[in-house]
Parts: sequence; structure tokens; C-alpha cells
Amino acid sequence: MLRTAMYDELTGLAPEGSVRFHERLYAHRLRIGASVTLQALVEDEHVPAVIRQAARRDQLPELRRLATVGDCVSAADFDSELLATLLAYDASATIHDRHGWRTMPLVQVLDEDAFVRCTAAALTIETDGVAFSARVGRAPGERPIVAAVARRRPNGEVRVALSGVATVPVVIGRTEALDPRGDGRASSEYRRILAAALMDRALDAV
Repeated sequence: MLRTAMYDELTGLAPEGSVRFHERLYAHRLRIGASVTLQALVEDEHVPAVIRQAARRDQLPELRRLATVGDCVSAADFDSELLATLLAYDASATIHDRHGWRTMPLVQVLDEDAFVRCTAAALTIETDGVAFSARVGRAPGERPIVAAVARRRPNGEVRVALSGVATVPVVIGRTEALDPRGDGRASSEYRRILAAALMDRALDAV
């Protein structure tokens, strides 16, 4: 269970699961406490629009008021568009695992080869640049079969993250080979075709 009081003490986050800028010094960075609900992300104007949209689509409305950012990171669901979007925004996570408290890139926390269960205390994300999310799902309100999120940083570098193509959401290069697992929603080949098409669409948009 998430221990909000401990998180507030360790990270200096505002209470009641609020979202706030980490430091005025970092004008394009936002720190988000683990106890922040997905609904709070949806409603906070300081959060980039693409992240707000992904948070809205990640859970049904009645669950968004209960599910938290910490829950999302700890679950590491392979089809989470929200996690893919956070990866595109260069998120880093303050976590507690068997090594104690530490901060590391979210992409490492979710690394399918090294992933260990952890408790997330906070995420820090960049908020600048231009981003776009492309997705395909079977029905409204469902998580996408595959989602591709591209973000162009102010320096022109582009970062692309995908959900639905590996055991966890991943950051991927344009020429990198994909070998997604099939399931009851989509075959491996269909996921691979979707990923390529959605990556192109997202990249074209940024």
C-alpha cells in the first residue's frame, strides 16, 4: 500500500496528492507524487496535454479517482498508454526497492530484463517539446492494442515510446526490430503492423 505521509516527507511533495513544479529553477520539469490520482493528472493544467489525455484513457472514470501514478508504475502494464507517454517525456522515478531509495530513468525501472517490483515515490518529467500519441483499440474506453507516442525535444531530438509490443512499455528506435507477443486481442503480426504504422503517424505529427 502506498504511504503518502512518508512520500511527502522524503520528496517534499505537497500533501493531498497534488502536482507541482519541482523547483522554479527547472522551468520545464514537473514533479508528480506517487499518490497523485490519474484524475488529478487529467485535471491539472500544468501537465502536458498528451499526458492528460493518456491518463484519461488509462482507466475508466470511476477508477481514475482511485488509481494513482504509483500504482501505474508498480503495475507496469504492457498496454499502458500512460506509461508509454511518460517514457516519451523522459520521466525519471524516485523508487524504493531492495537497494533502498534512489532516482533512475523510468525506462530503466520498466526494463523488461531487469524489472523488479518497487514502490514509486515520485516521477519527474520534462514538459517542453511537441508530442503526439497515435493508438488503435478495439472499443472506446478500452486500453489500446498498440499505442505510439512521439515527442520532439526543443533541441530537435525525437523520442518514441510504444505500449502493447513488449512485456512493458518501451522506448524504441525507428529501425529497431519488434517481436511482440500475440494474445486474445491481437496476433503478434498484427501488433507489429500496428506499431510500424502508428510510429510513422506519430513521427509525422511532431
